Formats: sequence, structure tokens, C-alpha cells
Amino acid sequence: MILNEPKQSPYDLSFNLFGFPIRVHPGFFILPVIFGSGSLGGVANPGVVILIFILAFFVSILVHELGHALALRFFGVPSRVVLYWMG
Repeated sequence: MILNEPKQSPYDLSFNLFGFPIRVHPGFFILPVIFGSGSLGGVANPGVVILIFILAFFVSILVHELGHALALRFFGVPSRVVLYWMG
């Protein structure tokens, strides 16, 4: 199924934040590249614009998911964050 968590790859970005293990699959970055490239319309340096878009997308999704993880921690449920494709 397309929304199942992907297997770990050697290209995954893994780190801990606020005690939560975070894993970012490389496929996560496909969607912000597609969305960011659609808003380039005559920009002098498109690479920089796409990188800023990817960074904003990454931070906003990560903060959102950390909210879920913090709520789970409050209720005593262990959690982790895995960012991939659309999940």
C-alpha cells in the first residue's frame, strides 16, 4: 500500500528532537520540490527558492508531527516521527 511506512534506507536522515526519534525518508522531499517548482515564475535564482520552500515545508510538517508526538507522550504512549511521501 502507498501509505505504509517505507523500509529504512541508507539515505534516511535520522536524529532525535526533544527525546523523540525522528526519521526522514528521502521521498519526503519530492512533494516540496514539486510544489516549489510550480511557484518559480521568472525568479532569478530558482535553486534558492526551492531550497527555502523545502526548508519551510520540512519545518512546518515536523512541528505539526511533534505536536502529535507530544500529545501521545502526555498520555503515556511512546511515539516516534517518520516523515515520508505524504505520511
